[in-house]
Amino acid sequence: MSSRTGKRAQLRAERQAREAEAAAAKARKRRLYILGGGLLAAVAVVAIIIAVGSGGSSSSGSKAAGGQQGAREVATELAGVPQSGTTLGQPGAPVTITEYADLQCPVCADFNTTTFNQLLANEVKSGKVKFVFRSLQTATHDAGTFKTQQVAALAAGKQNKLWNYVELFYRNQGAEGSGYVTPEFLNGLAKSIPALDYSTWTKDRGNPALEAQLGADAQAASSLGFNSTPSFVVKGPKFPSQGVVGAASYEQFQKAIAAVQS
Repeated sequence: MSSRTGKRAQLRAERQAREAEAAAAKARKRRLYILGGGLLAAVAVVAIIIAVGSGGSSSSGSKAAGGQQGAREVATELAGVPQSGTTLGQPGAPVTITEYADLQCPVCADFNTTTFNQLLANEVKSGKVKFVFRSLQTATHDAGTFKTQQVAALAAGKQNKLWNYVELFYRNQGAEGSGYVTPEFLNGLAKSIPALDYSTWTKDRGNPALEAQLGADAQAASSLGFNSTPSFVVKGPKFPSQGVVGAASYEQFQKAIAAVQS
């Protein structure tokens, strides 16, 4: 009798351990990367905040090796879409979506490989929407690394290739906390982007204006009450603008876009 009781207790303990591990994994998969506590501030330009859970991390240590996975696919997806600095899409597009992101944020990567691709194919390529990239440190623990990686993307933007660099970075995210963002990793991304002049890119990374842009982005995010990534402002002819926080669905963005159209 005692042996059967002990066996049941052991099985129950094993089951509880598995359930706890599964719950922890689910929580990690769904969390947003938060800079600090506090509620999202109410600001004039942001009328609606759509808070959604993340789609989960798509990172893996093997993806970072070589730093070039998906270069051809990214180039194909962005082919024919105008880029100007940090902006992707037709300059005259009536709706602007400004994205605040951290290149090491797996939630940002999930958004950019799912919802973003739908918006790119339908709203951006049709000239209805343009995207603007902004930086906000959340997932990258080291401030120096954050500055280096984001400036690397901004330097690609000097050649109107920022979105190639951003999308390629997301496709090659390494495991969290693994230290995969090295000079070799960043250089490998740049070298794999078609028509990017590597020497010019290397020189542009030392441009102090790019680092200053990071500070300006952080201030803008703070003024909007954003403290997680990805966070978005959807702005159009109709007031007020819409705020979207998290890896929102394509349908949620369609609603936000419709709300700012005249």
